[in-house]
Amino acid sequence: MLRNDSVQINPQEDYLHFHNDGPLDIFIGVSIVTIGLGMLTDIYYVFIAILPAVLIPIWRDIKKKYTAPRMKTIHFTEADRIAKRTMALLTGLLLAGMLVFLAGAMVPLFGSQSNGLLPVWMQAFLKDNFGLLLGAFGALVLTSNAVLYKLKRYFVYAALTLAIFTITSELMAPFWLTIASTGITIALFGLVLLLRFKQEYPVENNL
Repeated sequence: MLRNDSVQINPQEDYLHFHNDGPLDIFIGVSIVTIGLGMLTDIYYVFIAILPAVLIPIWRDIKKKYTAPRMKTIHFTEADRIAKRTMALLTGLLLAGMLVFLAGAMVPLFGSQSNGLLPVWMQAFLKDNFGLLLGAFGALVLTSNAVLYKLKRYFVYAALTLAIFTITSELMAPFWLTIASTGITIALFGLVLLLRFKQEYPVENNL
């Protein structure tokens, strides 16, 4: 339970598993924005590769600076810790599995377009709706996080992702802009959540 009457950092760093404060949303949003901007270059894969190395330490620092001082020792049992670590592992495996599946599906898909294995109508459908399909994939990932972490706002992010991809597709906007717009939206929601968290749980020093 949140407590704002002491500055005590749990040695188990349990505060890293509290996700109603905004940093996780900001981290996800900035990651998506970075990928979108990276698409403007020919080395976008470099951006994707360095994201964990750069952003995860920043996320941990933000949690330590803003979340930890606003809660006393979080009383997680060892079973709770194992469950949360398992959940984090499942989330990572789920995301990795989705990416592998998507990559595995795209390779034969585009190959079949060139050798005529797909019907013409399906080739046209995929070409016209490729962005929407990727948007649906992103919404699926966000929905999975909503279910695994029991964070209802991620259902909203999933719906917003579909809406942004649909609107930008109709407007024929650049795909990198679609990606970046999605990330900006999520990051802004996270920033608002962080500011509200700081306001509701101010740090109070006992004298």
